[in-house]
Amino acid sequence: MKLASLLSDYPLLQVSGEVPNQISGFSADSNKIRPGYLYVCIRGEKNDGHRYAEDAIRKGAQIIVAEQPLMTSVPVILVSSTRDFLSFIADRFYGRPSRRLNIAGITGTNGKTTTAHYLYQIYREAGIQAAMMGTAGVKTGDYYARQSLTTPGAEELHKTLWQLAGSGVCAVAMEVSSHALVQKRVEHCSFDTAVFTNLSREHLDYHGTMEQYFQAKCHLFYLLKNTENARSVINIDDKRAERLKQMAPGTVWTYGIQKDADVRALDIQRLYGGGSLVRTQTPFGSLSLVIRLHGLYNVYNALAAAAAALAEGISPADVVAGVESLQHVPGRLELLPSPPGIRVYLDYAHTPDGLGKVLQAVNEYPHNKIILVFGCRGSRDMGKRPQMGQIAEMFADKIILTSDNPAEEDPYTIAQDIASLMKKKVVIFTDREQAVHYALRIAREGDIVLITGKGREDYQLVGENTLPYSDMQAVASYLGESAKLQ
Repeated sequence: MKLASLLSDYPLLQVSGEVPNQISGFSADSNKIRPGYLYVCIRGEKNDGHRYAEDAIRKGAQIIVAEQPLMTSVPVILVSSTRDFLSFIADRFYGRPSRRLNIAGITGTNGKTTTAHYLYQIYREAGIQAAMMGTAGVKTGDYYARQSLTTPGAEELHKTLWQLAGSGVCAVAMEVSSHALVQKRVEHCSFDTAVFTNLSREHLDYHGTMEQYFQAKCHLFYLLKNTENARSVINIDDKRAERLKQMAPGTVWTYGIQKDADVRALDIQRLYGGGSLVRTQTPFGSLSLVIRLHGLYNVYNALAAAAAALAEGISPADVVAGVESLQHVPGRLELLPSPPGIRVYLDYAHTPDGLGKVLQAVNEYPHNKIILVFGCRGSRDMGKRPQMGQIAEMFADKIILTSDNPAEEDPYTIAQDIASLMKKKVVIFTDREQAVHYALRIAREGDIVLITGKGREDYQLVGENTLPYSDMQAVASYLGESAKLQ
């Protein structure tokens, strides 16, 4: 591809050497460099891509993009932000795929995955060929394909959008994490709709303060494609909603339960067997939403998707049908095969707010005792640990603390941090599979075992190693061993 045309409207600081006419590809990973590639030096939390420039050249890179001068045998382009440049070159290299799609970006601490699933189902009911991108992977039809992160890096993101557009997809419901926004992974992705679900404590190890975390989320709204036709969808019940409304471009749609909103739940009735029947006020009149997923937080998620879809011009009938069609979300209060008389649920909740909401939802199920298995991630926001411990003892009868991607921290120390302000006695297993097996072993008929934190993750990060592990597999292995003993 001709390099001059790719770079034509990007602000370059300095160019050293003669820039080649064409490149055959690009990457910020020196291991992926091939002959004829452009290599982008990215400064990460642990590694600095500038150190690997010579390695990239040995593998065939014919031009380097950097933030500092480098003495190399190939041309070097200096830019103020290589992260921004990587997003720019990925967007241009794949022909600006986001402009060929209707993309709804969904951000917030909790609810992104379920809201994306709701919106995806609404698109399908409306006859729109759609895709969903997020923690669960990339979904088209009934098929999930894995992706590296909730919001992947710019290379993977724009390539995926290009593939989706080429396959006939017209609309994408995309989860957008705060890390992705700060690291400019989506900087040159054009969004048509931006959805804000909520904000509660998370990632303060990375963002520093709640205000900086909020500002990171707000940045999604600056990436809306066309401010005239843009749609900003905001949870009016969140305490930061009014501030966000003031800066949000385009048409602002609000949703909520407690305050007046464009899309508001006026009456919520629990359905037998779980879920809710919600009478909803909208600009198009009253709608009755049958929400199959349990918990008040899922009413919010359904309202978010409904508001986004109505803002995009989708008919109320398709919105109602789309919401009702969602039966479950992988790793979100997911019922697993369980021992007789016991129900085992899996959930991704890993924040104080998320844990509290899922525990409240589970408490509404008929049960004798709730046995909770969870931990906190290592090398992350330590301040939330005692908060999560206190929330756990408010709602759970038996609490088993264990590891959850401990990284370079001692999992026992993490568990002690969680328990530091708790009054209930806890049991600690640093081996997560042992913790799951213990919970299943002590459970009795009528009990609920809730395993939170990892959802459908299939790994444990221990030290710098990524080891295979799955909560689902841990439950399955216990059931297998129990069957052998009978």
